[in-house]
Amino acid sequence: TAQRFVKIASELPNRYSSTDLGWKALYEIATMPPEERDNPQQLDSGETKKPDEMTVRELRETKRKLAAAYSENMANQTLLTQADKKAQKLQAQVTKLQQRDPDIKQVEVEPADYQDTKADLKAANEKIADLQKLVDDAVDDHNQRLAYELELEKAKADQEEIKADLNDLEVKRQNMLKQNAQIREVQKMVKSINELLDNFAMLRNRLDTTMLPDESSLVQGLTEMADKLIENGQVLHDDLAHPYHV
Repeated sequence: TAQRFVKIASELPNRYSSTDLGWKALYEIATMPPEERDNPQQLDSGETKKPDEMTVRELRETKRKLAAAYSENMANQTLLTQADKKAQKLQAQVTKLQQRDPDIKQVEVEPADYQDTKADLKAANEKIADLQKLVDDAVDDHNQRLAYELELEKAKADQEEIKADLNDLEVKRQNMLKQNAQIREVQKMVKSINELLDNFAMLRNRLDTTMLPDESSLVQGLTEMADKLIENGQVLHDDLAHPYHV
């Protein structure tokens, strides 16, 4: 366990150790190839995750895949090297045969293994071409995967931006609904109040205050009503002149 902590401390930068990953997950990342530690990887489940987003099980699954791909690539490189060496050797033999001095003999005699050597050289060149195609295909697949991952990241960013825009639109829609509801309510109340004010005006025109007994409850009620109308009217007037928003 101590050796694993030493491995983590020596291989990983501080940004990994400051995460919420456990030491087992950190050790799995520390034992990955350095160039793959920040690259998104496709899991058997179909998800694509970066190593610092994976579980310990997913990290081990990813490491097995990387090891298998590395072994296959090394095997292909070994075969390619061996075939290239064999082709060079055969080419040297053919060149040597072709450069023989024609004056040494009156009759050129073809060596017994000349045709076999040519056939071996042709087969070696074909093998080299096949192995080179495998390497080129592997590079193309890797580049396509990187392009796909970039497109995926861009699509995720666009999706988040659209979600944010939709949230803003929903907030605006809710505010408009509240505003419309309040307008309808206020319009209804204004209609009722205007009817009351019409009745108030009718009362004012018909009322002869000299006929009312002083200090009566009716005078007191009318006075309170008038005071409320003045007070609330003034407050409404001030609110309309200087509106505020909560």
